[in-house]
Amino acid sequence: MSTDVMKIATLKELRRINGRSIMSEYNQTVDLDKVEEDVRACGYDPDEVQFPSTFSMVHEHKHGLKTEPHMRVKFIGPMSIAKKIKVDFLLDMSTKDYNELETVESIEPEGEHES
Repeated sequence: MSTDVMKIATLKELRRINGRSIMSEYNQTVDLDKVEEDVRACGYDPDEVQFPSTFSMVHEHKHGLKTEPHMRVKFIGPMSIAKKIKVDFLLDMSTKDYNELETVESIEPEGEHES
């Protein structure tokens, strides 16, 4: 069983961070009302869902111009194949906001093996 770590965020935390990202005029912000709607359509309570990050990188551009380093993070949420809904999005955020996200251990489910 392998163990990695990942950052996670609640919808409430994402709303706070997204608001600051909009104020900072970062390229990647998200319509969190649509995210909330899609989470509900998948049958989940948005207040109980945690969104794990699956990718992050330092990003240094804003509207094509070099700017202060910040983080570009991809988050995932629930999906419904039947309803053709997949919740995933990119969000640019300050390094401070990124560092304040909760870090958790990600454990491979029982029965799955590394190749």
